[in-house]
Amino acid sequence: MPETKVKSPSGEIITVRHPEGATEEQIIEYAKNNSIPYQSKQREMDDFSALEKFKYEFDRTETFSENAGLLLESLLPVGNIFAGESGHGFYASPTELYGEDFMDLSISQRRERIQQVRADREKQKYPELSRLSEQEGTGVPGFFGAFSKALLDPTTLLPVGKTPKAMAAIGGLVGGSYEATRGLAEEGRIDPLMTAVSATGGAVLAPAIDKAVRSIKPGYEALRSSMNSAKTSGQQKKANQVIDSINSKIIELQHEGLQDSNLLIAASERLNLDYKDVTKAIGQATEVIDIPEKEVSNALYELKNAFESNSGQITSLYRDYISTISQRLKRLDEGLWGRVHKFEFSLGANSANFKNRMSNFTELEKSLPKASRAEFTKRLYNGDYDGAEQLALDNGIEKVTVKKNGQKYTSTVKETLDDVKVLLKDIYDYADESTAYDIPFLSEREFFPRNVLDASGIRRFYGLTDQHGLYKSMLARKAEILGIDVSELTDKHKQNVMENLLAGSNKYLPKGKPGSFKGRKIENVTDELMPYYSNSATDSLSKYIDQVVNHVEKYNFFNKGGVLPKVKRGELNLEHSIGAFAEQLQKDKVLTANGVEELKTILNARFGAGEQSPAQWVKTIRSLTNIELLGNPISAATQLGDLFVNAYRYGGRNAFKGVIETITGKNVVNLSDYGLEQHISQDFSDTSRLAGVLDKVFTYSGFRYIDRLGKTSSMQSAWNRNTQLSKTSEGIAKLRDQWGSMFGKEFNSLVNDLSSGKVSENVKLLLFTELSGAQPINLSGVPLKYLQVPNGRLFYALKSFGLKQLELINDTIIKHAKEGNYSKAGKNALAYSAIVGMGNATVQETKNWMQGREFQIDRIPDDFLNYMMATFMVSRYSVDRRLKQGDFVGVISDSIAPPIGAIQNLTKDAVSVMKSIATGEPIDPKVARSVPIVGRWWYNLFGGGAEEFLKRQD
Repeated sequence: MPETKVKSPSGEIITVRHPEGATEEQIIEYAKNNSIPYQSKQREMDDFSALEKFKYEFDRTETFSENAGLLLESLLPVGNIFAGESGHGFYASPTELYGEDFMDLSISQRRERIQQVRADREKQKYPELSRLSEQEGTGVPGFFGAFSKALLDPTTLLPVGKTPKAMAAIGGLVGGSYEATRGLAEEGRIDPLMTAVSATGGAVLAPAIDKAVRSIKPGYEALRSSMNSAKTSGQQKKANQVIDSINSKIIELQHEGLQDSNLLIAASERLNLDYKDVTKAIGQATEVIDIPEKEVSNALYELKNAFESNSGQITSLYRDYISTISQRLKRLDEGLWGRVHKFEFSLGANSANFKNRMSNFTELEKSLPKASRAEFTKRLYNGDYDGAEQLALDNGIEKVTVKKNGQKYTSTVKETLDDVKVLLKDIYDYADESTAYDIPFLSEREFFPRNVLDASGIRRFYGLTDQHGLYKSMLARKAEILGIDVSELTDKHKQNVMENLLAGSNKYLPKGKPGSFKGRKIENVTDELMPYYSNSATDSLSKYIDQVVNHVEKYNFFNKGGVLPKVKRGELNLEHSIGAFAEQLQKDKVLTANGVEELKTILNARFGAGEQSPAQWVKTIRSLTNIELLGNPISAATQLGDLFVNAYRYGGRNAFKGVIETITGKNVVNLSDYGLEQHISQDFSDTSRLAGVLDKVFTYSGFRYIDRLGKTSSMQSAWNRNTQLSKTSEGIAKLRDQWGSMFGKEFNSLVNDLSSGKVSENVKLLLFTELSGAQPINLSGVPLKYLQVPNGRLFYALKSFGLKQLELINDTIIKHAKEGNYSKAGKNALAYSAIVGMGNATVQETKNWMQGREFQIDRIPDDFLNYMMATFMVSRYSVDRRLKQGDFVGVISDSIAPPIGAIQNLTKDAVSVMKSIATGEPIDPKVARSVPIVGRWWYNLFGGGAEEFLKRQD
């Protein structure tokens, strides 16, 4: 029977079942005469007006004053005057308000009783809204109701003060006091850390955004309950409507003869629904798609494939130039994302394991006089270990001592060189066991790896050109093995062939040539050849380790997919391996056709062009820029802002604890285990001839120390949070949601390790992945175009950390908003602004103080805006100067331009110095700013820089 909503004599909206075509009067009469009772339907949130929702949240929001009153009443009960609203007349005693036994209760029990009475009154006054608010939020009207109540609290109307100091004092008082009274009123205790954070936040925010922001905090608890609740009934109703419309359209399409797997695509397209709308509706609806059950998964797969396409030029630009490939992989499939992170982890961990074993050898070479190091390296290149040992002894070196994990280890020169032989044997075994074939860089004789710096120079030395008969034939053989044309061979391929030729290897000999047919073999590196090789044995061994580990781990990555040939003397063909790997994922229904093409693009960039270095001139410009802009204590202090990112990601308590544990040496992780001790970011990995200078500048300026502190404390904070989660069922559910796809069958083992405090390989992988989510420490943490265009990396200089912040914002804010979880998105946006934005603004003022510019709280709002704009790679200067003139192109140009201003300043200062010397005029103090480490600091404190800055401010 049909149903109709009618209004009863009492004003209640009721639902009545009745015969088809009945009038409203007939419906009511029919219900009465046929003894069918009125069916009262419970109201839904949508049935309440915006004003009702506003008033409900206004009344139930507890402010600072009310929390303080509750606390006072539990400590010293005095009752309440003007109690008419509660039905007790002008005055009500505590026992009348809260029960006859109230005075006999403990303070904690009184507090709980008062809270219960408040809750009961709320439910009595707003029965339906109280019930509904437990299931879904009151939306925007409720938000403004809570906000308005907080704004009218007497504490909000305190005199704010005319000076920044007064504003900060009152802001800190209100923020800290509210958190303290809230904790006592609701939990019976004060959380010192949260109270301190609230007080600090109040002090900082007060001068920045005055009363409005301070008034939001007291209403926060009400906002959380009103906006962060699960939305069920309303969403379910809308989802059912979507499914009904799809099913109706499917019936029409079935008459057209469409196959089951195509029905969902066509129905969605004709109803103007995208893939996300449909999948969301399927997850929330009680209705089901009317396709045979066995075909539903195929239909959904085809739907995803059909709708998974480029959505315009802006999206494409963001995806290729800004979004990191890690972010893109995670969007494709979380299991695939986890697999790539495992590869990056294995790459760093295995390299670090081998390199940590060569520390005594590194110390041995450093102990040699600089004039003897090239000869020492040459002897090792020629396998003359005895000669290398004798050279060290001739220079008075008999033993070397190194410090590992707080302990000193001493070894003789012979023991040190023997350790290198064992290390090289272990590297060979590692490669042989993993690949079972195609072991490059290795020879059967006792050897030491040779690091070629100028391959073309060696070719010229022996008169080898591309037209040399044997070399040309070997290039053709290489191309044949790879299944490509000779013209497609890269410089890296050609260098590999040339090295095999000069080493006397028959690996790429053309078919039909006898194995004894040799090219010119370099048995020994002579003094004439040494200029073409690295003169550092340590650098050569380190690079060799990186090459072998990179090769082996690539093989392991693809071999797990069963896509590599098992032929002895085969070769790792990346293009074919990537294709087979991606196509297998499509067969397994992990990826769609569009997903396969995207994955191929990403992996080809990561394993191909991404591993190529930019031109030397690009690396030189980047090195000069880094020395100029980052090589000073002031820039080092900028990295303290990373600590606020940790607080945002892991919570204030875990982050604070992580910093203390790192400083006191109680951290459970060591950066050397990950190969990150000297690695700042991927942006600094392409070294130039200035690498040594850059390293010293970073060391003596404190930049490297602060970077290590940030990385270690970040991983320690992640450890604290994840171990805490592993101890409760709710926490384990959160861990599973975040890490289940990545660890798969290993997840339970991971949880056991975390709960028992064991730093296993799985735990190390988790912490490594956590760090890579905040910092660009590997090639997976950069955009596609960064990888594809090596020389274009100049445009990404000093922007990679900002890109990771955009990724963090996308994952924790934008993603939730797209999914319709506006409460979570809003909460995270507020937290990011307050913790990361205001924290970095405070760091900026600290840097101003370091330069003699004073610490001025009233500058923090500008510092906050500058930081937030910098996160989106737009400067405040560019906005002020260009947007006022309508120059949008100029703003974009400023945001993507490489930071060559430092080079311009350096050039100007150098010219200024030469001009002053030539004319005999005094040297402008401003030129000191270009001097690494102390120049910028000296200029500001003693050269008039601080005064000039303050004058501009005025």
